Amino acid sequence: GRIKDGDPYYEHSDISYNYKINDHWTPFVGYRFIVEDKGGKTGVKNFSRFLVGFNYTEEGKYGKLAFRTRAEFTPGHEMGNLDAENDYRIRERIRYDLPYSWTKFKLTPFVYDEVFFDMDNSFDFTRNRVGGGIGYTITKHIYGDLYYFHETKKSGNSWVDADIGALIIRYKF
Repeated sequence: GRIKDGDPYYEHSDISYNYKINDHWTPFVGYRFIVEDKGGKTGVKNFSRFLVGFNYTEEGKYGKLAFRTRAEFTPGHEMGNLDAENDYRIRERIRYDLPYSWTKFKLTPFVYDEVFFDMDNSFDFTRNRVGGGIGYTITKHIYGDLYYFHETKKSGNSWVDADIGALIIRYKF
């Protein structure tokens, strides 16, 4: 879930399959169901997104550095909007987790930067997110992140900034 300007506006549920090739490489495929309050006349929208990509991780005494490349496809038939066009984009993220954890919940600080490229008509840089937060572990199977990010997003011919707080809860089978 995410909040912007003090109000909840976005949540998604994912299911994905990750295949760990070795200690560094993990390709994945997934599906995301999204509920987003677009505001104004648009209101709340539901839509689906399909994901494919890979993670590359290096871990050592100085912490963990993770690179993620993800391609996303959002079909144009977004929950009743048959006139919507398909959406294709690439997301590139680099994340650094500090080598320190505190408490039995393994609270671990992290920072990241993520860039978005739309591929609908050309390869256009359209969004950047810079953030940080705390990763946590509740059990062997339940873990997540509590974090903040500053987003700069292309909207028409201008760029729009937003400050967003988020909570992720994951269950690993």
